[in-house]
Amino acid sequence: ATLFSLDCIDCVKNRFTFHDGSTVKIRAGIASGLVIAGVVGKNMPKFTLFGDTVTLASQVESTSSSMKVQCTDLTQRLLRDSTTCRFLLEERRDRKMEKTTWWIKGTVEEGKGRSGFQPSDDIPSKVQMEMIPE
Repeated sequence: ATLFSLDCIDCVKNRFTFHDGSTVKIRAGIASGLVIAGVVGKNMPKFTLFGDTVTLASQVESTSSSMKVQCTDLTQRLLRDSTTCRFLLEERRDRKMEKTTWWIKGTVEEGKGRSGFQPSDDIPSKVQMEMIPE
């Protein structure tokens, strides 16, 4: 999830522009912990996650900044101890969350993309987008 978040930010950076010059901005929040999963609905069933971890991830995302990935303290410890990838992490104290959270700045091995992702030639380098009035 962490590498995917970093790759998504890399992918939209300077790539999607509207006619007025504005660009697409995304943000991500990651939390680690227990969740309950299940399929909800009869007419249109959807796989859904429930629990305090899902709520915390939503709070972390909503207090994040544009084009950044923010994670909880537990997630930071798991990323720090990862044996497959070394992440660049920066502590952030957020008054809204009343907890220490962390910015995930990228990985130490910054090769092609943050997780080795390299856009193929068939992905346009810039995409023009247009707002559709409601």
